[in-house]
Amino acid sequence: MSLNPVAPGAGARDLRRGITTANPQALANPVFNDASYARGSLPFFLLRISISALLPFIIALGAMFQVQMLLLHGHIVANSVDLKLLFMFPFLLGMFLRARFSHRRVVAVTLVFVSFLILDGIRFYFSLNIAGVDVVQGANSYYSYVFLAVLALMVPFRLPERRVIQIFVWTFIACAVVGLAQFIANKPLIPDHSSDGSFEVNGTQAVNFRPFSLFTDVHHYGMIGVVAASLGFAYWRRRRRVVGLPLLLSGILVTVTAGSREVMPSLVAALGTVALLTHGASRRWHRLLPLLWLGLGVSVVGIGYVLASGGGVTHTLSDTSTLIIRLQNWQTYAAMFGLNDPWGILFGFGLVENHNAATSAVLVPIDNLFLCTTLHIGLVGLALCIALLWTLWREALSAAQETDSALAIAVAAAFSTFLCLGMFQPTAAPACTYFILYAVSQTAMFRRVRDQR
Repeated sequence: MSLNPVAPGAGARDLRRGITTANPQALANPVFNDASYARGSLPFFLLRISISALLPFIIALGAMFQVQMLLLHGHIVANSVDLKLLFMFPFLLGMFLRARFSHRRVVAVTLVFVSFLILDGIRFYFSLNIAGVDVVQGANSYYSYVFLAVLALMVPFRLPERRVIQIFVWTFIACAVVGLAQFIANKPLIPDHSSDGSFEVNGTQAVNFRPFSLFTDVHHYGMIGVVAASLGFAYWRRRRRVVGLPLLLSGILVTVTAGSREVMPSLVAALGTVALLTHGASRRWHRLLPLLWLGLGVSVVGIGYVLASGGGVTHTLSDTSTLIIRLQNWQTYAAMFGLNDPWGILFGFGLVENHNAATSAVLVPIDNLFLCTTLHIGLVGLALCIALLWTLWREALSAAQETDSALAIAVAAAFSTFLCLGMFQPTAAPACTYFILYAVSQTAMFRRVRDQR
């Protein structure tokens, strides 16, 4: 029995679970009738409630810090490592209770990457004299959301897609209200750092204030606008314009007012991906979209450099001053590859862009996924990291092509920009964050049925 891609508007919807599939007979598969869906299965019911409650904070991590500062008079008790472990706990518990490692390619690449990180961490500890806590801090800074996305795929239960979309939309509305208020007032309105100095929003140290809403990074605030606009555009293309148009326009508004020029190419790329995925039949070359959008990111860097050479406009979206600073920083760190240290080039120098780590490069920020990962775990680690991200991209793309799900299309659109965004961001955390939305939805369950055939 084959499952063919769905043409726009086609498919059969299971109203009870909110799944749209190309083959309604797939819903009769035992995977969909697993006992974990029974209302009387208390452990899985509690886990689904826990994940539903944690999803808004997974999207907007800064909200957790804001709650702590509000309750503890500006102090922070749980740092980012603690919070990410909290996020991972329900997924790990679900795997322990009843795991199905059906996404074989994702699992295989993940195991290889984790094994490499462990071996490389041992090298950092013994050969480079990097403290164990800094080794863990580096892995947490760069790869925690990647592993959280993989774990979300492995859990044996799923949330109704409508609930996941509702959680995202309400989270987006809350973040948009705070962010737009900050934009209008031109000041934070809420704390951007803790009184004990253990927490500080990244990116607020720039000359001009940029809204950060409920996020820990000003760029992540712009990314939620990209996802909202993609979801709205997907609804629009599915002729649900009453729902799609407000999401599309508000997502664009949030992205533009975020003041993050690095996210603007991602908005263009994501909307382009939605248009391609919803226009006729799927194409094999769609899998190459991240490379196409990488070219867009490289072009932005090139155009910015040319504008800077002629004296760019300042204090606007066309301001090239921060780009020139980035280029100078990239040149500084790229010089390390000229050292006669083949082990460092292949397996990394242990540098991380995190002010909490002793090997921090935060005084001269890198802000480039490729350079950051290479400086941390070398060219071999970069290749494995990109391979893992690419398998997640293929998973998201297949879901968008084989289901009639606006959520899957929006997530695939956002994830298609991970290489483009990587030109200006040290990690792929924004893309992996929204991949989790797809992974915990029942659209991913349909993909698992296909993967088992």
